[in-house]
Amino acid sequence: MLSYFPAIYPDELLYSVIARLHVHLGAPPWLSLLEELFGRRMTVADPDLPGALSRLAEQISPQRGLTVARLVDELTPFPYYTAFQSPRIWAWAHRRLCQGRVADLHLRLGLVAFRSCCVKRLRFCPCCLKDMEAMHGEYYWRRDHQLPGVLVCPRHGVPLFRSR
Repeated sequence: MLSYFPAIYPDELLYSVIARLHVHLGAPPWLSLLEELFGRRMTVADPDLPGALSRLAEQISPQRGLTVARLVDELTPFPYYTAFQSPRIWAWAHRRLCQGRVADLHLRLGLVAFRSCCVKRLRFCPCCLKDMEAMHGEYYWRRDHQLPGVLVCPRHGVPLFRSR
């Protein structure tokens, strides 16, 4: 069980929460942190549809209420990717993601058929960065900025910048 897990900011991406945890803990070796969080050293830190979330949910204090389903629904782009899927496909994909079986999930959901499938480089809004600094004292990756086809910040109406 983790003794510390950071607060989750509005519309924050799970990838961002884990990156902030890494910083808050004094930047321990990545492989050690991944092993503690996900139970294996070679976990790929995927900002999109990460695997091994059930193991992560088990490591977080139950008082936080961060179940594997809540991690999937609130901290990944899964709801966006499945908004127009049938209830049967949604349930199948949700179960697979919760189980950590993500190997072919993009393909099976039809996401690879589109040019704007998945964001390769994380994006940010400079206005949101100012708001984050003022409200939280640190930056984070917003989930809505990472959605395919979203080129403008939905809050500020300014173009998103791609990270290096």
